[in-house]
Amino acid sequence: MMNMNCNGNSLLKRLQEVEFALYELTLYLDAYPESKDALMHYHSLLDARRALVAEYQAKHGPLTMYGNESTTSWDWASTPWPWEN
Repeated sequence: MMNMNCNGNSLLKRLQEVEFALYELTLYLDAYPESKDALMHYHSLLDARRALVAEYQAKHGPLTMYGNESTTSWDWASTPWPWEN
């Protein structure tokens, strides 16, 4: 089992912040779909989210069931949950 340290918690917090901003920006883009600045910011945040997920999963295992990339084991169920520190 992989251990989750403070770095794991800070990665999760940062991921939550980025996902919140993405959600809010999605609502804005629903209302203003022609906003090029908002769309650029959306893609910037999307790239940041991808990087955070990749970093988290490399250090702590799959973040969701879709993050299991192992072809030899089902790692999703074998790592501790984020709150099991």
